[in-house]
Amino acid sequence: MIKITLNDFLKLPKEQYSSKLLCFITDTVFGLGVVDDEFIEVGLNKIYSLKQRDSNKPISLLVPSIDSVIDKIIFPIEFKYLSSYWPGALTVIFKKKSNDYFSWTKRDTIGIRIPNSEVALKVLNHLGPIATTSVNI
Repeated sequence: MIKITLNDFLKLPKEQYSSKLLCFITDTVFGLGVVDDEFIEVGLNKIYSLKQRDSNKPISLLVPSIDSVIDKIIFPIEFKYLSSYWPGALTVIFKKKSNDYFSWTKRDTIGIRIPNSEVALKVLNHLGPIATTSVNI
């Protein structure tokens, strides 16, 4: 495990984190996540193994803003209804527009949350969406 400051973290290129597990604070818990890129399944397998988690149990996606995923989900309600809860500790389940998006979920839906944490939002703005679960087993 490598521990670095947030400022040093934000200086490193996104590609350096591909398929690696990230541990960072959110507004509710410490998160364990992996960058949503072409190698996400490698990182997700590490999470499921490390946490001894059933592979059928879904993992949600933390995003820096709804704009980062709006074109990939079906938005059944007006955003103004969510804006009073986001950023915050609310995960909303959305239907995916296509199985090409977030194929790692192996479902037609995906849980999305925008955390209310300065640190988490800086990480997400730097890396983009991160598939995340809590660090606890």
